[in-house]
Amino acid sequence: MIRSLIALVVAVAVAPHGVHAQTHPLAGDWSVSLASGMRIENGEQTIITQKGTMSVVIVGDSIIATLKMQPPEGMPARPASRLAAKLAAGKVVFTDKREATVSMNGEEQKVMSTSTFTFDPSGDVLAGTVSREIQGMGGMGGMGAQPITGARIKH
Repeated sequence: MIRSLIALVVAVAVAPHGVHAQTHPLAGDWSVSLASGMRIENGEQTIITQKGTMSVVIVGDSIIATLKMQPPEGMPARPASRLAAKLAAGKVVFTDKREATVSMNGEEQKVMSTSTFTFDPSGDVLAGTVSREIQGMGGMGGMGAQPITGARIKH
């Protein structure tokens, strides 16, 4: 009787997290396309778009995403981004702060970049936005919200 009661208590304690984790709409693997930066030439701004993959898992009370982008032609690969947010229903917002390299007039400099990703999954379709703020760049130091699109990768 005590063994059954202990098993029942453990099952009830674990079930809400396990069920929620399995049914969270962002969990899984995604093929994504998003704005990864901006090129400014002769005062004209051009958004750089990249494709990549994002793997999302639920760990305890957190949503953990690994975002790996394909490098633009002629550019080196960037390290994967590890994003984390508190587990919640609805849209998921991640913030990523990292060192970035900016090239201006042929000179490169290191700056801090803050990216805010908002994901709104619906079934096998992913929509959202990404915005970036680059410290120390004055009025040119940001990229307003740009669209993210994606589709679930079925294994």
